[in-house]
Amino acid sequence: MRDDIKRRIEQIRRGEVPEGYKRIGGRIFPESWSLNKIKDFAKTKSGKTPDRDRHSEFYQGGNLNWFKTGELLTKYLSNSEEKITPKALALCGMPVFPKRSIILAMYGATIGKASILDENSTTNQACCCIFPSSSYDTEYIFYQITFNREAFVKISAGAAQPNINQSLVQNFCLPLCETNEQNRIAEILSTCDRVIDLKKKLIEDKKKVKKWLMQTLLTGMIRVKDIENGTPYEELKKRIEQIRRGKVPQGYDRNGILGIIPEEWQVFQMSRIISTLTDFVANGSFASLRANVKYLRKQDYAVLLRLEDHSNDYKGEFVYVDMYSYQFLRKSVLKPGDIIIANVGARCGFVFRAPSLKLPMTLGPNAILLRTNQDDYWVYYFLSSSIGQSQLSQIKGTSAQPKFNKTDFRSLSICLPEIAEQIRIAEILSTADTEIDLLNKDLEQWELKKKSLMQLLLTGIVRVNAEN
Repeated sequence: MRDDIKRRIEQIRRGEVPEGYKRIGGRIFPESWSLNKIKDFAKTKSGKTPDRDRHSEFYQGGNLNWFKTGELLTKYLSNSEEKITPKALALCGMPVFPKRSIILAMYGATIGKASILDENSTTNQACCCIFPSSSYDTEYIFYQITFNREAFVKISAGAAQPNINQSLVQNFCLPLCETNEQNRIAEILSTCDRVIDLKKKLIEDKKKVKKWLMQTLLTGMIRVKDIENGTPYEELKKRIEQIRRGKVPQGYDRNGILGIIPEEWQVFQMSRIISTLTDFVANGSFASLRANVKYLRKQDYAVLLRLEDHSNDYKGEFVYVDMYSYQFLRKSVLKPGDIIIANVGARCGFVFRAPSLKLPMTLGPNAILLRTNQDDYWVYYFLSSSIGQSQLSQIKGTSAQPKFNKTDFRSLSICLPEIAEQIRIAEILSTADTEIDLLNKDLEQWELKKKSLMQLLLTGIVRVNAEN
């Protein structure tokens, strides 16, 4: 970033007005920009909900998009979950909003979210449609609304109901620049969006490949030797189709629990391969745990690893324990790569591996720690697969609080190729995971880049015309 832009940013952060800028409504913008109410440059209108009791007349067989606020998840909207009929359009006085209109959510948790219509559509009454006049760039207005979403949320918090209405939308102010600058800003941010969308698609494609690899390699439909020897695709396809139809190809056997697997693979109860199976409560009674384990919010000797830490990608606030508590919890001390399985609650059956952190780790409640005498990567992928998850679902019950214990877990069945094949399959799947992780990190960088660009461009801190 250029030094003059850095200086300008620091000035604005200190509340100073740089040369060529002015203060409008407590905010600092370029002198050529203006702060305008939405009603000054756009028309607004909200949609309706056709009578639900007349579903066969108003919804069934409909072909006109009818969007609800929960569908405002992407920049462009093209296909609604529900559609309405011409009869609903005529009898209910439904407005039809033209392509390129901006749809803004006015109610509930989605307040301030916005999307652009990709074709003529209508909405329910919780959406406000904004039609900028032809002299304004629709995408620029969309990005300004998106950038200012928190302001819409803040306005709604001060209302009797957590909603906004058309009047609030019409009187909401957005910063506007000359049309050519609007066009250029929208072009830059749209380019970022296109790259982000491509990254997301690539990640989804990679996930599909990994899923297919898990389905075929962990069941033996495709063998490592097939990959190494270059078995023809048609032969592999024929074998996979046979197995999926329930037929047993040559060199395979049918197992009553795990289905059709290679004849040289062995099937064992999980208890035969476990070297360590433990959990938080293995360290003592609930009373002794309460007396000897202190949860700390401030960083201390070790991390008490919880299921939510994995959900937060290990970026949230950890719970810590001191050295005494850590030593008391010695039976559930974790090493990087250990297999962890949720065994209580909504995520019951979910499998992940312990991360590598800078501090020692010990396992928190509602999960079990597994180590085996086999390749732990293989065991991890097997338990994560559809076969492993199917078995876990059978032992976790159907109560309101799904759970299973260590005895239940020991009774599961697992199929085991020779160690060398286990390792090779795990390597293939681990490589797929690494590729997905790298793409996710790349995506994260692009999302941060776009956020930074929005902050700079939509406030006029960086001028695209003058500074390119």
